[in-house]
Amino acid sequence: MRRLLLVLLVPLFSFAQNIVEPYVVADFLYWKVKQEGPTLAASGFGTPLDPVNGKGKGYLLDFDGKVGFRVGLGMAIAHDGWDFFLGYTQIHGDGARNVEGNIGDPVPIRPSWDVANGGYVSELTKAEGNWDFQGHIFDLEWGRKLCLSSFMTFRPFFGLKGFINASDYTMSLAGAVNDPILGTHRIDLTQDFWGIGIRFGFNTNFYLTKNWSVFGNFAASDCWSRFTSKRHDTATMSVIANPFDLIHTVFKDHTMVPIIELSTGVSWEMGVSDDLFRVLLRAGWEEQIWWNTNRFIQAAQHDEGKGNLLFQGLTVRFRFDF
Repeated sequence: MRRLLLVLLVPLFSFAQNIVEPYVVADFLYWKVKQEGPTLAASGFGTPLDPVNGKGKGYLLDFDGKVGFRVGLGMAIAHDGWDFFLGYTQIHGDGARNVEGNIGDPVPIRPSWDVANGGYVSELTKAEGNWDFQGHIFDLEWGRKLCLSSFMTFRPFFGLKGFINASDYTMSLAGAVNDPILGTHRIDLTQDFWGIGIRFGFNTNFYLTKNWSVFGNFAASDCWSRFTSKRHDTATMSVIANPFDLIHTVFKDHTMVPIIELSTGVSWEMGVSDDLFRVLLRAGWEEQIWWNTNRFIQAAQHDEGKGNLLFQGLTVRFRFDF
């Protein structure tokens, strides 16, 4: 038993002695989150029996910036200057659009999202769309800072990326089903997806003075991901008393999701208490692209749509090294 304890505890004590400086990170995020693909309505589309009498346009969702945060814990070890970092990011996004029209307009407004049977409501008097996103992202890094010159540092790293994300898109359509019959059509789309994969990249700093620098960071990931997509369409008609279902289904699929992360900005850092501790403040612009995450179910093709998930916005970081 004593030998077993020694075998287990000695490596832990040895590792603890090699810790040089733990550090904590807190980021304030103001990002715009956008999902490509979901549309609401469009005008300027006709048929041989009902040709277009003017130029139309598309009505897309408007996406707003939202506040998020990132927190992390890291530690540098004496072994060859390596460091470990574990970060958690929480981000929220939404998009919305409202459109109104009149039956009989020269350029009528029609649903542009893929709908059942070519469109239940063919000519819109009102359309409302709302999209919502919740993201929980985890990053694990193992890296090493290298001094390439007196004024430049370079930190390559590799590790893992994981995430648990959810998005919802709801459309409420009202208008003419078949003139003079009126009706409504509500489309509820949900998409939950999680994944894990390899992540690698680098951090660079170009020092202008001892305390001030400009930075540029890059990371790439390829995550094995599970998508669960659901769709539920309900409708009403002026000549039928009760609402009825048009679509009610669920798709599940696995795929790879490539992710690219870019950031750049300005950094300031300073040692305190005779360099026993260190403080860093950083502000910059960050962008991410997640490929082909739009898996909302389409009715006509019975398949997933296409579109990337985009993050972009301001990131302000505070870091404290113990």
